[in-house]
Amino acid sequence: SRLLVRLGARFDAQLSGLVFMRTLTAGRSGQSLRDLDQLRNFLTGSHILSTAVINAGGESTIVPFYGSEKRMAPVESYVRVSDEPIYEIGEITFPHIIIIFHPQVITHGKSYTMPFYFGLKEDGIALINNDGPMKLHRDQARELEERRARLYYFPATKLSLEVAGMDLCTNMALMGCIGAITGLTTVEALEQSVKDRFLGKGFVVSG
Repeated sequence: SRLLVRLGARFDAQLSGLVFMRTLTAGRSGQSLRDLDQLRNFLTGSHILSTAVINAGGESTIVPFYGSEKRMAPVESYVRVSDEPIYEIGEITFPHIIIIFHPQVITHGKSYTMPFYFGLKEDGIALINNDGPMKLHRDQARELEERRARLYYFPATKLSLEVAGMDLCTNMALMGCIGAITGLTTVEALEQSVKDRFLGKGFVVSG
């Protein structure tokens, strides 16, 4: 995760002009520029994970969902991973893995489906960006236990601030973490994915 954060910070600094133009273009939605920074951070992370899976020899697709055009509105992104061709697109209703980029998704109910783990399959994985375990409602804790869900808490934002000096590399830390937890991809494939995203043939405007 530290390696990916450093790579992300380096490329973000080198390409800040181009990234800022992207932010202004998307700013027509009425969101503040800071909200759009966070939106880019979130969607870029999903794109990097999907590309890393492909770099490691798998198949993957990504579908972003931007939601309401207002401040603090939830945003979701659906990443499919397989070792065979993928023909299905659209929303993932019953995921094997969920990644929570901000703890307010849980504490403030900032999710289009509640509780935050709605639809998570049995033996699924939930990776939560937080400094330590969160106090969940007892009913939520019981339901997660019944599903045999594996909860991982990882201080991605804290790590991003320590290594890169900014929180915009939170996504890099989380993608490195989920790669290590699941084995869906490799560090080398993630590193190449970051390079492809920022230094490839072109720039992807959407997530």
